[in-house]
Amino acid sequence: MKRTGKKVLSLYLAFLIILSMIAPAFIVSYGAVNSINITDENGVEITERQTIKEYDTVQLKYTTSEAVPDGAYVVWSSNLPLLAGVDENGVVKGYDYSKSAVINLWIDENIRVLPIVGDAMADQILASLTSTGVDLDDMNNELIVAIVRGVAGDALANSLEAVLNNMNVKITATLSDANGNEISADTVEFVVEKNLVASVLPTGVHITNKNVVPLDVAVGKTVQLFAAVTPVRLHHNVKWSVGKNSFDLESKKHAEVTSDGLVTFTSPGTASILVQDASNRAFSSYITFNIYDTADLPVESFDIVGNTTVKEGETAQLAIGNVVPAGAYTGDLVWSVADSTIAVIDQNGNVTGLDGGDGYVEYSKTTQVTAVAGGVTKTVDLKVTRVGVTGNLSAVEIAGPDAISVGSVTEYKSNVTPARLNENKSLYREWGVINRLTGETIWATDENPATDNYISVDSNGNVTALASGQVTLVAKATFNNQTVETQRDLTVGKAIESFDITGKLSVAEGNEVQLSISNILPEDYDPEILATAVWSVADPTVASVTQNGLVKGLDCGGSMAWSNQSTDVTVSIGGISKTVTVKVTNKVGLDKYTGGQIIGLDYVIKDFPMEYSAIHSPARVNVSRQFWGVVTDDGSAPWTASSNMGITNFNGNMENSIAKVDAPTDGNNASTGKIIGLQAGTTTIHTYIANLLTTYIDLQKEITVVEIEPKSIKITPPTRTDYVEGSVDLDLTGMVVELTYSREDIAEYYGEEFANNLTDEQLTVPVTDYIVGEVNENALDTEQYVLISVTRAGKSFKTVFPVTIHSKELTSIELENPQYQYLEGVTNLNLSDLRVKVNYNNAESEYVTDYVVNESEFNPELFDEEQSITVTYTHAHRSASAAFPVIVYGIPVVSVDSASYTGGWTDKDITFTLSSTHQLDGVKYYYKTDSDSQPVEVEGNTLVVNLNTNDVYYFKAINSSNIESGFTQGFEVKRDDITPSFKLEQTVKEVTNKDYAVSISDVIIGASGIKSVTLNGTDITDSATQFTVSENGTYDVVIVANNGHSAAQSITVENIDKEAPTVNSISIAHKENGGLARLLNKLTFKRFFNEKVEITIEASDKGVSGIDRIEYRLLDENANPIDDWKIYNESDKPTQDSEFKGFVEARAMDKAANESDIFRSDGYVIDRVNPTDVIINATYKGEAYTPATWVAGDVNVALSSTAFSGIYEYCYRVDGGEWISLDSDTFAASQEGMHKYEFKAISYSNLESAVSEMDIRIDRQTPVIRVDFEGTFGRWSGDGVKFKLSTEEESLSGVSYYYDNGNDWVKIATGEEIEINYSVNATFRFKAVNNAGTESYPSDSYIVMIDAEEPTITLNQSVTESTTTPYNIEIQTTAGEAGLKAVFVNGTDITNESSFEVSKNGTYVFTAVGNNGKITTKVLEITNFKTENEPPILQIVVDGTIGRVTNEDVVFRLSTPNVLSGVKYYYSIGEEWILMDSDTLTVSENGSAVYKFKAVNNAGIESYVSPEYKVHIENKIDIDALKAAVEKFSELNSSDYSEASYNNLKNVVDENKRLLDTAQSQEEIDQGVTEILEAIYELQPYFNFTVSAVNGSYKVTCNGSVSSNGSYSLLFGTEITLSATANEGYDFIGWYDVTNNLYFSKESSYTFRITSNTNLKAVCAKKQSAALTFTTYSNWVQSTVTKTVEEWNGITSIDDLLPEVPYRYGYSNGRWVYDNDEVLAKLRAGEGVFLIPEYDEDDTSLPTPREAVDGVPALDLYYKLDADTNVGSFVMAAGIPDNCRIESVGIAFYYKKANEFDPTNFELLNNNKMLVGRFNTDETEDIYIVNMNKFTSAYNWAARGFVTYYDAEGNLKTAYSNQVNIVNREQV
Repeated sequence: MKRTGKKVLSLYLAFLIILSMIAPAFIVSYGAVNSINITDENGVEITERQTIKEYDTVQLKYTTSEAVPDGAYVVWSSNLPLLAGVDENGVVKGYDYSKSAVINLWIDENIRVLPIVGDAMADQILASLTSTGVDLDDMNNELIVAIVRGVAGDALANSLEAVLNNMNVKITATLSDANGNEISADTVEFVVEKNLVASVLPTGVHITNKNVVPLDVAVGKTVQLFAAVTPVRLHHNVKWSVGKNSFDLESKKHAEVTSDGLVTFTSPGTASILVQDASNRAFSSYITFNIYDTADLPVESFDIVGNTTVKEGETAQLAIGNVVPAGAYTGDLVWSVADSTIAVIDQNGNVTGLDGGDGYVEYSKTTQVTAVAGGVTKTVDLKVTRVGVTGNLSAVEIAGPDAISVGSVTEYKSNVTPARLNENKSLYREWGVINRLTGETIWATDENPATDNYISVDSNGNVTALASGQVTLVAKATFNNQTVETQRDLTVGKAIESFDITGKLSVAEGNEVQLSISNILPEDYDPEILATAVWSVADPTVASVTQNGLVKGLDCGGSMAWSNQSTDVTVSIGGISKTVTVKVTNKVGLDKYTGGQIIGLDYVIKDFPMEYSAIHSPARVNVSRQFWGVVTDDGSAPWTASSNMGITNFNGNMENSIAKVDAPTDGNNASTGKIIGLQAGTTTIHTYIANLLTTYIDLQKEITVVEIEPKSIKITPPTRTDYVEGSVDLDLTGMVVELTYSREDIAEYYGEEFANNLTDEQLTVPVTDYIVGEVNENALDTEQYVLISVTRAGKSFKTVFPVTIHSKELTSIELENPQYQYLEGVTNLNLSDLRVKVNYNNAESEYVTDYVVNESEFNPELFDEEQSITVTYTHAHRSASAAFPVIVYGIPVVSVDSASYTGGWTDKDITFTLSSTHQLDGVKYYYKTDSDSQPVEVEGNTLVVNLNTNDVYYFKAINSSNIESGFTQGFEVKRDDITPSFKLEQTVKEVTNKDYAVSISDVIIGASGIKSVTLNGTDITDSATQFTVSENGTYDVVIVANNGHSAAQSITVENIDKEAPTVNSISIAHKENGGLARLLNKLTFKRFFNEKVEITIEASDKGVSGIDRIEYRLLDENANPIDDWKIYNESDKPTQDSEFKGFVEARAMDKAANESDIFRSDGYVIDRVNPTDVIINATYKGEAYTPATWVAGDVNVALSSTAFSGIYEYCYRVDGGEWISLDSDTFAASQEGMHKYEFKAISYSNLESAVSEMDIRIDRQTPVIRVDFEGTFGRWSGDGVKFKLSTEEESLSGVSYYYDNGNDWVKIATGEEIEINYSVNATFRFKAVNNAGTESYPSDSYIVMIDAEEPTITLNQSVTESTTTPYNIEIQTTAGEAGLKAVFVNGTDITNESSFEVSKNGTYVFTAVGNNGKITTKVLEITNFKTENEPPILQIVVDGTIGRVTNEDVVFRLSTPNVLSGVKYYYSIGEEWILMDSDTLTVSENGSAVYKFKAVNNAGIESYVSPEYKVHIENKIDIDALKAAVEKFSELNSSDYSEASYNNLKNVVDENKRLLDTAQSQEEIDQGVTEILEAIYELQPYFNFTVSAVNGSYKVTCNGSVSSNGSYSLLFGTEITLSATANEGYDFIGWYDVTNNLYFSKESSYTFRITSNTNLKAVCAKKQSAALTFTTYSNWVQSTVTKTVEEWNGITSIDDLLPEVPYRYGYSNGRWVYDNDEVLAKLRAGEGVFLIPEYDEDDTSLPTPREAVDGVPALDLYYKLDADTNVGSFVMAAGIPDNCRIESVGIAFYYKKANEFDPTNFELLNNNKMLVGRFNTDETEDIYIVNMNKFTSAYNWAARGFVTYYDAEGNLKTAYSNQVNIVNREQV
């Protein structure tokens, strides 16, 4: 149990000197009567400037000098709320310390609110400031103001200067009475300081113009809000929304807000607008508006602001301002001009000057401009001035009637302004009419009028009315290359003068209502005019209208039941228009598409693809997928009605004969509408748009593909133009066919803007539908031309390229010879094996067949001589020949002489003599017989036959060339002299049940053979070797040979028995437990076993001989025997325990050898092995699925496992759920999200496999991309743009983002943001792709036009030497494509000047402003004007990097060119100015500081203070710390530490010492220092242990030995056991720590571990004695008085024994409190007495310990000096973990004389301390205190608390507190 408390230890240090400390005084001020005073949270009035850090808060309160009147209230406010704000309770929070925040607030409150120019000027100011490259917080105020002055002029610059010069935040408390009248106010100033936390986390979000916007507003009013996240250096964006929070639905009924903070108020009520930090929504702010009906908050007055002088032909912007009340609605503002011949004005306030006078009498004209808003009218004079001598055209108007009758001719006039130019001969007029079908203008020429279906107009403006209808007449005027144009609508026929629109004016979203035209006047109007009525809708996204007046509701504006919005529907007939407002309401149900339109031209030019897009209504319904297609050639839609919902890939038709969609190559449907024309014709394109499964729409547009004639065709020939005959397939690699088109022809269909934007290179397009002409392969060795033709617009355009086909150059031929040897009788050569290989010089060799063989050289009758045959090949007039050999052999003929033998049987030898023709060099003879066809060589030419035989002999001869003759005719040879003999033998002698044979054996017969064999008189010659017996009896056999000789034998049979036994049954079961694993009767193998089985067979025999044995055998599954028959043993039945599938067969045999039928068991299977692990084969869309990857749909899983018995079933479970059986081995994983699927297989033998698993992830979502952006779009800007991408719903699988700027999709490497800050003119789109591969539809297109080029300023100082005469600064400027807008110097506009005169020294700020908003500022210091009494002009040259981080030195070099005599230079990094040794200052140390400089001349005159320079040096390698660590090691003595810990330190030092020479970064140095210091911390020191005894003895047990030495040197953690023995007559009192005046144990045997230098004493007192001990509350002993009882009896008072009362931290007035008699009574009785002083507690508070972390004590050491008592107190707050075993607790000290010891360069550890205050550890405390009495400044101190404890593994560890360093008794 841990007890809360504190322990105090006082150390007497007699040599210390007493000093005193003066307590601070407090100043109090009192307010006047009826005043309010701001106080701190304790009620103390604040009279001085306060400081507050960013992110911190301070509680302010207030007091009043008298009672607050009823209803009075206090309002808190801040003048700079972006720096520090205050809430309604007076809590001040620091937000931002920076100038950037002040400037941001100043711009939003003072600049952006300016009418017309506000936003542009604000952007220009910010661009000017950032263009300097210097951080605003480092920039001199004078420079900031000078730059702003150049952009915004003096008044605004002075306003900013006043703010910058006083950045103290004024927090004001205003006391007002119940009527809002101020009674009094008090203000406190705060200075905001930077906080590192605020460099990471925002401090707040603020509506910066909150104080200047009206809070009472009318319906329809718009208010622009601005906001910033502080600190602004974080550059966080903001997000706007309606409502204080997500529950504030009321606000959403009354207001809307855009992403850039523009608020529109929609209905009366109260609405709050919320702004949040887009990066951290926890930070927010809101503003609340009261919204009134316009009648309740009418306009009372306003002013017209803007330039009221405009040049002829130019335009100026007017606006209204100073509206009273500010929140009144002015959206009904109407502009007009009194004299429209002088000027005209549109409803945006853009006024254009038309006529500035005739130039003779007047050079300007004046008219009045009127603005009417909210029923209030204001008028100002507008002056139009003339330009040049003749002036410019301003406008043209058509004069003439609005209606003309059919058949009439009417003259129309075109009048220009200025009117004086109407008579100018240089004015050129043109007339035309607009084609209503195409929208194009048809212009009249002198020869041909312009005609449509209704009128014809000639070049003089004469209009002929042709038919009733509405037409648009066009007039154009040109003067001095300047053209103006106008149009006018005319009615042909009896015009309609008025009408009404009738019908229902409310329609539900998706429904239709019919509007009609009625009440038409005059009644006799021309009916054909009514057919020209044009219906239109103001907002086509809200509703659509057909030209028959059928209105369809498209978008009600929201999904709520009450959602609705309105739009105007207008019908125009002639010049008359009527308008009604139609409201679109919500139709309850799912959001559905209600309409849409394909956007794009009606024409597609072949070779110039056109991009189409689509819009849909309602816009709130997202698009989850979109496909494009074209109709088929038969007009069918690209997809069928059944393929509408739920399909993500239509595979619709994307190409017909007219056009195709530019679809992806992967076969998917096109998601973009790029259409490529294929041939001229008309077709229809479709786009299918769908939102998940709820709604879809199929939009269509008819387009016409046109072909235009190119101006030319050109070809880049293919790379290869030379060929060799036989290889003339044209290689067109490198060939490009291009058509060049006319810009004008393209403009005819795509418009001039498109055509003019095409570069000359883009007018030439490559084509691939060319036709390649034929090549004449017979034209060899000559150049020929290949024709390329392309057809466009019915014409063929041709070009050619050359090719040459070279003939093959024959060099030689090679022969593969045909047959060489021929035999007599062959008359023709066999050339089938002849192959002729032809070799060429320019082609590969080849085999040919069109060679010529000279067969006349062959003589078939020339035998035995070699002949040569010639082969010749001719090609392309070149020939080559070669020859092959042949030979013809004659065939030998054999003659046979058999002497007198002529055939028939004989017993004599027979002799054959042989001879042959064509023997050549010799011959050999051979014979063969019918019985042996193998030829046998005859020795010589004679063969003698002397064996018995009956055969036919044949003979042949082979000559020396191995030419064989044929065999001769056969010669019959018969010779035999043998007499026959034989014997009979039974083949079965034992009893048998079968017929068996009696063999006729040992038959001896001659070559003549057997003539006959008989059995019992029956001829059996055909089976003369045996006969069969089937019953018992006697059998007689006779054999007769062909030579007439014979032999006879007899035999008796008695052993035949044919009665057979029977097998009754076979059974199989588990041997141990019987039964089986599974029975499936429907299967052939129906029985399954998974254990050892036993086979049982039963048989019987009806015969007389009885069963001799039973046999069995195993059959495989195909019923094929596996092994031989085995004998069945009933007492040892057969078993099986291995895998088996098959049958058992059994048979029985009786003793008579009768055998039963074979009996076969049922099929069965034995399988004792579990199925193999399930193999999971997962696929997605036919491709292998990789586990743990995301896909967008079902994952098909095929399972496979093997078991000998086969797989009975598969089972699966999801995320550890229940097992579910599968019907097959396939499975579709369909659960969305991340899931673990587990599978197992179960065999037929009822065994299970191990579980296999797979992580399957499915994300079916289709991302819907959302784009948030910052920047300017659709117009030129110099600033970059930033897109932040997100999706409407968080993707399960994660998402990546892509952009397309016309060059295909590119993944955004930076994640969800992309910033574009380079020059570009492109359209960007974005899409999101989730990790399952599902893509969003592309976002809207964003046109990004950035001209990043900044203007340049080149200044040339014409005089550089000292002077007193003014001179010019020559100025040259350049700008990017946007051009130059203005040039300023110190705020003065010098745009058209080439130089600027200077006449005095000073800073001149030149600013160039580009039309792209880019601003360049160049500061020129003029210092060469000589003046004696002016301040020095300080010039600074910086060598190095400022304003951002560097790792190199920064050098400042100062000079003052206008100082005539000596100068001193100073620098400052704070408030103090420091004199420099020279004119150069080098900053070389790591760190961050802001430097400023000044110069002082000898007259004492100071220069202006320089701008501030921020120097931030990092990663500059500083090796001093490493040197110090190495030197620290060198000071250590190895004998003071354990060998292992010292050697470890040595190794660490040696390893890191090399870094002094090799380190590449500060991180290496710091790591080395850390490793050395950690090794020093791990040193195990030897401590001094001293022990003594008073009136007794002791023994010390340590390190395995016992001794009584007085001193020891022991290693940290050594366990020591002390035992004390009191001398005779004495009692042991306790073990006393001499250093700390504490008893650490009252037991004579005391065990502990040494953790510091220790001096213990065994204290023994006389028997019959008692001790009076004076201690502190923490048991520290102040003094002890020990006396015998007898001596105590002689004492009457202890007053003289009292020591000084010890100091107690946090207390005063210490005293010893006791009862003298009671104390003496106990002492006289031999009882010890402890006295503890009492104190009065003061208001000193004790620190709160921190919580221990990871079992390590948390220690914090504090120091406080009590100057009155001259005591220094060291207070340690100790957070000791529960159940932590503590060995020792203390505070270590090291001290030396002040001039010898700097504690800040010293690391105090237990192994180098000089003194330690230890505490008793019987109980752990929260607070430990050491009081140093008589504390003196003569010594410097280092102090550090420590706890020695055992960690979880039982290791002794030391935890340290922070180190407290004391210099001059003060903590440093």
